[in-house]
Amino acid sequence: MNRVLFVEDFKITGKLYQQKLQTGGFTVEVANTGQAALKAVAKFKPDIVILDLVLPDMDGTELLKRIRSQPETQTLPVIVFTNSFVEEALEAARKAGANDCLRKSQTTPTYLIQVINEIIAASARKPRGASSQAGAASASGADRALGGGDSGASSADDAGEEFADDPDGAAESPIDFFRRLPVKLRLCEEVAERKPIVSQLLDETRALAESETASKTPELATVAEALGALLRELHEKPHYIGDSTLRTISQTVDFIVAIYRDPKAFAPRPNAPNDILVVDDDPICLKSVALALEKARLKSVCVDDPEAACTLLAQNRYVLVISDILMPQMDGFELCSRLRTFRINKTTPVIFLTQADTFQSRVRSAAMGGTDFIGKPFLHLELSLKALIHVVRSRSEAEVTPFKDFVPFG
Repeated sequence: MNRVLFVEDFKITGKLYQQKLQTGGFTVEVANTGQAALKAVAKFKPDIVILDLVLPDMDGTELLKRIRSQPETQTLPVIVFTNSFVEEALEAARKAGANDCLRKSQTTPTYLIQVINEIIAASARKPRGASSQAGAASASGADRALGGGDSGASSADDAGEEFADDPDGAAESPIDFFRRLPVKLRLCEEVAERKPIVSQLLDETRALAESETASKTPELATVAEALGALLRELHEKPHYIGDSTLRTISQTVDFIVAIYRDPKAFAPRPNAPNDILVVDDDPICLKSVALALEKARLKSVCVDDPEAACTLLAQNRYVLVISDILMPQMDGFELCSRLRTFRINKTTPVIFLTQADTFQSRVRSAAMGGTDFIGKPFLHLELSLKALIHVVRSRSEAEVTPFKDFVPFG
């Protein structure tokens, strides 16, 4: 019987996968930290390691490098199994020698077992000493990590075997508890008080991302992954928590709850637009916004001239517009007013970027037809998350206009 070491800091998730893999015919041990995993590798001697990238004592990629640095475990198969939102983390794992990378939200237990068996069988056929160093990850593994491969997540046969949400019959449901956490976070005045609540919110977000509903609703999984990435950054740097990030967190939690309660309403429309138009006269800011959108795997068209932007808006349909406010020739408010006269972009959501992050600015932004607002300088993960929820909303089947009904400006 093949031995599987499952490395996962979230104990509930580890226990659930342990049960599923044992049912699939494996002997399974779970490690909740990097140090525990290193000890288990030496003592348990697994045939394969399933590795989450987010661990409390070390980065999962660092753990993978340590495994690869030892001669006796240099060729030990390792599957990175994560909901990490940051593509750079997945690429680093592949370079460190991961045999495959799978997203939890897109992988059924049956498919995970299939991949484990394939990799163990391939490993057994390798000549002794064959390396699994950087570049060992297969092209199919790279595709699966990006959501391009067949993960089995949409298989009708597997739909009933995904992990169910917590059926706890307590007075407050898990989803209501999740929705209440941003309010608790906003009430914290001291930085030290915020960290445990961010940690709680991160745990609840991960539980939702790995729930049965998320496994059948890619939109929910994607937004939850993005929120988790922002929360991890804020947990490490709680001094970054301010009015803007608090608004974005509250906005995203409400959106996740809306998808959770009515997932069919947020399925993408056929032929929905994909491109985001970014307008800013500052080339450095343009590049920064484009990089932020890349983190969410969103495609952008960047323009430094508002007049040129109007020409594009009259001719092409966009899923979202992100615009600076203070620009020569034409400010962002006038651009937004003109955009609303173009039939194909009449309801396209608009996010304003500005250094004047005040209540008065947000009110004026809304009055001029803006949908949302973020101050400069901004966190890349916050902007990518904010853009993502508007893209999912804009591309969905949900009959929601105007978009301002959705966005809390206060």
